[in-house]
Amino acid sequence: SGQSQYNQSTSCVSMFILNDTILEDTEFFILELTPANRTSYLQLRNDANITVYEDQNDRVEFSLTKNAFVVTEGSENEISVCVLLTAGNLAKPVKLVLQSQSQFLTDYSVEESVTFQPGSSSSLNATQCFVVHIINDEIVENTEQFLLRLNLESRYCTVSGESEMNLTIIEDPADVVILSLQSSSYFIREASGTLSLEMCIVIQKGSLERDVSITMVVTNGTATYGADYTLKLTDVTLTSGQNQSYKNEQCTSVTIYVLNDRILEYNESFSLSLVSAHPAIAGAINKTTVVIMEDPSDYVEMGFVQLLYEVNQDQLSVPLLIDIKMVSGNLQRNVSLTISLVSNVTTSIAFGTSILLLTNTTFTYGETSGAVHHEILNISSISGAEFASLVLQPIPKDRDVIRIANTQAIIKITVHSAFGTSLPGIIGGTSLLFILICAVLLMLATLTIFYKNKKANKPMPISEGMLEHIPACI
Repeated sequence: SGQSQYNQSTSCVSMFILNDTILEDTEFFILELTPANRTSYLQLRNDANITVYEDQNDRVEFSLTKNAFVVTEGSENEISVCVLLTAGNLAKPVKLVLQSQSQFLTDYSVEESVTFQPGSSSSLNATQCFVVHIINDEIVENTEQFLLRLNLESRYCTVSGESEMNLTIIEDPADVVILSLQSSSYFIREASGTLSLEMCIVIQKGSLERDVSITMVVTNGTATYGADYTLKLTDVTLTSGQNQSYKNEQCTSVTIYVLNDRILEYNESFSLSLVSAHPAIAGAINKTTVVIMEDPSDYVEMGFVQLLYEVNQDQLSVPLLIDIKMVSGNLQRNVSLTISLVSNVTTSIAFGTSILLLTNTTFTYGETSGAVHHEILNISSISGAEFASLVLQPIPKDRDVIRIANTQAIIKITVHSAFGTSLPGIIGGTSLLFILICAVLLMLATLTIFYKNKKANKPMPISEGMLEHIPACI
């Protein structure tokens, strides 16, 4: 009472601002002046806007719950990276961002942000989690590491603990590349000496984001390392970026030293295999065979030991012992020859010749120069002939590796007297002893006639006495 407009009458109201230490937004209040009775009314301003700014000392603190994560690609599709409100209370929402330090998110992806809502309090262990998705790319690669960093968008938020996390992604054991050799076999000649063999490995399936070293292993077959061949092997490296569609082939040079042993043998072989080791596994062709073809100039020389056999006509029923000799060479394979018995032939067997006997002799693995084979032949089929031939020939499959030194031996059929003197066949088996007895008898008869005629004083007649005894003697 008593106040008026002329004396600038003023009345004040006290308002108390409470510092609640809660992180909140700037706040606004409106004070409105309302008349208490109808005799008063408002002429100018009847309200006032009051703005309360947040105390700069009001803050909240956060921390990542872990500073490292290790995950295996393919076994886990996602992981949770959590943030804990370690100090303070919220009366407004606070947004946090987990940032990746990698420019290329081909192995994982991160949810952009999480938000702590009003009412969150450190006393309640308020927690929010980011979801990190692990991408299984099925690519052979190294173990990968990435850095994730917590980013606070409000200047009233701080990190009191862990602000960064290392994410380690271990390669999926199922991620492999399937490899195959380009060829299953290679052929080289024994006389080649030293040569380089280009061997290529093909990626049949899979991709690489790291280098992979492939080892090849040599295994003896019929060829023996050190005796028939030696070689120099190096690991094959498939480089990062190769896959089944792009640069899918890697070749390496294998140096092979072929040892020409000058021994007659079959074609020999050894093999090269891919070592099946993660992450490279062998596919369609995991082994290649290297065949060492026999040197065409390797041969053995054979021949008859004896070139003439004299056989009595009466002894044709007795088997004949024939010797075949390896004149030169060494064997690491079997070879066979044919011995043919032909009647009345002194040259090589001609087309249409009648062969009386055919037999084989085989020289076997390991035999060397000087080896002799003894063959027993039944030669009764040449009875009545004057001579026969033994002809030595290699069987067809061994023609290129056997040379014949003495291809023919002669069998001479003879007639023998009781004293061992050889006579022509026309004599027909009469012995020399019988002829001598006849001659003595003839001489005695002649002397008897001569004596009788001399006693009778007669000349000796040739026509009667001698001729009587000659037919009987003959």
